Amino acid sequence: MTQRRQRLRAAHRVAAGLAAFSAVALVLTVGVHPTYASWVSTTTLGPSVGTASSSCTTPGVYRTTATSRYLAGSVAGTPIGGSALAPMTADNPASAVVLPSSAVPRGTDAGTTAVSAAAVASAVPALASATGAQTQYAGATSSGRSDAASGAVTGSGAVDASAIAAGTAPAVGAIDVSGLLAGVAGGSAAARQLTRLRLTTGPAAATAALNECARRWGAPLSSALTRSATAPSLVLRARAGAVKDLVDSAADRSAVSTVVASVTAGSGTSSAESAIGAAAGNDLVGALRSALGLLASLVGTPSTTVSVTTDLSGVTTAAQRGVDAPAGGLRLDGATGDLTADLAALSGSAAAAPNTTVVSTATTSAITSRLSGASGVLVDGVDAAWDAALAGTSVTVDVAVPLTGVGTVTARLTGTAAQFAAGTETVTGPAVTLLPSTALPVGLDLSAITSIAPALLTPSSKAPVSTLVVAPLTSAVATAKSGLDGTLSTTRSLLAGQLAVLPTLLSVTVNEQPDVTPFPSPVPGLGSGYQVTALRVKVLGGSALDLAVAAASVGPDRTVNE
Repeated sequence: MTQRRQRLRAAHRVAAGLAAFSAVALVLTVGVHPTYASWVSTTTLGPSVGTASSSCTTPGVYRTTATSRYLAGSVAGTPIGGSALAPMTADNPASAVVLPSSAVPRGTDAGTTAVSAAAVASAVPALASATGAQTQYAGATSSGRSDAASGAVTGSGAVDASAIAAGTAPAVGAIDVSGLLAGVAGGSAAARQLTRLRLTTGPAAATAALNECARRWGAPLSSALTRSATAPSLVLRARAGAVKDLVDSAADRSAVSTVVASVTAGSGTSSAESAIGAAAGNDLVGALRSALGLLASLVGTPSTTVSVTTDLSGVTTAAQRGVDAPAGGLRLDGATGDLTADLAALSGSAAAAPNTTVVSTATTSAITSRLSGASGVLVDGVDAAWDAALAGTSVTVDVAVPLTGVGTVTARLTGTAAQFAAGTETVTGPAVTLLPSTALPVGLDLSAITSIAPALLTPSSKAPVSTLVVAPLTSAVATAKSGLDGTLSTTRSLLAGQLAVLPTLLSVTVNEQPDVTPFPSPVPGLGSGYQVTALRVKVLGGSALDLAVAAASVGPDRTVNE
């Protein structure tokens, strides 16, 4: 072959390569945000790409880079830093990968570093209860591929799904939002009626992979670039002032306890108990005189012991229990008034699209609705406990009547206050206890005493139990229930306003991608590649806290001639 033909064929190959690349460049720039990560150069590719294989296995063709960073951002405007939180970067200048000296090599083109829970706590004191070591993975090949992953990922850069499912994956921890608000000007005032704000996050992970070679051979960006993020457990805890007022009201037994004390008199004898005893004693005396006939003169003066008991402990138990919202996603702790909201469930962030906002007006509306439902469940439980306490109020009356020269006749009446009021209490006796060495008077038949019908011993005690026990307790319980229902109504009317401030205090974004609308700000320290962050948390617009958790970035990747 002549040298002229060789030169012509070489020129044709270069021209064909330029045409193919121009077509690829046209495909790849469509739909990409024009001010970010526009990586495709318009310069000539050079001979090396012309000889590269479309299978993307040819080494020495691309300069690639990938970076992972588990934790980045700032606290009160001060950047989070330190060698313990340094990002993991893999750079491949089209030869051999370059890794940080602290990295553990993973194969020939990748490595990992670890971020300990202690390092996290030291850098961000407001982030507590982190567990385990988080992984930072980065890999870059000269054949055109870059990979990055951080958080709950394996040594090969994959999401550690099995550990997450088993509950053994390292957890992000709990962010003390209220503490952070207190540390900046206007923070506490902005919170108003919301206190003890705390965001608790379980495992979080992000992965990114870019096949630049595939892009250059015509693959669309949607297939050449893959990104994923997971933060399946996002729990918000808070205390709303209105809810705290409600649970305090629910547990308040003071008014009813005052009435109970007046009825029962503690260890003493109340006027109600005296009246009940006198009525029961008169019933037994009357029944005995009627039974003894000519010997009625033997019947002496009765003595009684009366006990009225009301147990209100069930009200406290009902008021302080934890209740779930009927619609799910929220739990209310009656002991403290704290709410626990499952943000992942309420916002659908478990399988989040890019830039999913977890704390939004829609989220606060869902929290308000569910908190209203949970409050209703709590109040219903307290109302039922009041009813149970009233229904369980018990009365015990012991009556003793002496028979002159014979002994003593005793009877016991037991039952609930309602049963006494209806005359259906249980009567035990009468029984006769004889004096020692007693000779019965002529004509005295003890069976006439022991066979006295129980119904004869109950009529007179109906009135005092009804008017002195049942009526005042019923009225007191009704007042307590009515007051609690009123507090519930007030609470529900205030909830929306108190929770509406939440999105201005706390911003939580899952699967953040800066090149996707609405184009959030990139995570610092990740270069200019395609980024993905599992979790981005900002408190008070970022002035108190701006925290990026589990971030990964791939690219920009170029050929050796660019």
